[in-house]
Amino acid sequence: IRNNDRVGLLLFTDAVEKYVPPRKGREHGLRVLRDLLQVEPQGRGTCVRAALEYLQRVVTKRAVVFLVSDFQDTDYERALRVA
Repeated sequence: IRNNDRVGLLLFTDAVEKYVPPRKGREHGLRVLRDLLQVEPQGRGTCVRAALEYLQRVVTKRAVVFLVSDFQDTDYERALRVA
């Protein structure tokens, strides 16, 4: 964040649960952390493919994405390669 980088968040289970678009600033970074700590997932499964497809639609600029998942899923390898 010190480099004035934009930070966003995508939380997902078997569907996208929450998306916070990337923005700059300390307050926004704190919002992302707060949302991450307060999440109460509605879904029960994991669908990495759906999350990656959603990201491809909403992220229009080049970005570094960190994917954190339990990977208790199948059929996501192709979407991961394309992303």
